[in-house]
Amino acid sequence: MLYQFIRYVFVFVFILIFRVESNAATKFGTGITSATGGRLVPSLNLGFGTDSFELLVSSSGVSSSIYSSSTYTLGAFWTWNAGDFIFGKIISGFGLEGLYAVHSFKDIGSAKEKKSEFYMGPAFFSQWQFLGPFYFAVEAIYGINLNNLGDIIALNARDHINLIFGVRL
Repeated sequence: MLYQFIRYVFVFVFILIFRVESNAATKFGTGITSATGGRLVPSLNLGFGTDSFELLVSSSGVSSSIYSSSTYTLGAFWTWNAGDFIFGKIISGFGLEGLYAVHSFKDIGSAKEKKSEFYMGPAFFSQWQFLGPFYFAVEAIYGINLNNLGDIIALNARDHINLIFGVRL
């Protein structure tokens, strides 16, 4: 009973401190991403949020007969209205994002090699909402590879940038 009371008090205090407005929206978009570190790859993006908080999810991938790569991201952002700009407004956000990537390569005459990576780090996004429900956005993460202790100690990081065109539903 005491445990439940403490839990309810914690939730109440959490809501008071990190309250969000109830102006919820769902966003759907498509774009290009730097997931492979070289060429641009198509991506599918989904967002849920309010005027002060946003949850963004993306998926991108490429495949050929010898190579495949899939990248998934999940980010949580605190957002603010950064101002007005040509027929719309600019919304910016800062938060934390995780990136999971799976790469496979098959050399002729050998078995398929597969590796996965998990990055996490600070992230930023900025979107221009124009003509009602439409928006252009850029989302960037600067993540540290959590699978590799050497990368963590040396603070080696990977950047991942996503350019998005979408609509608010």
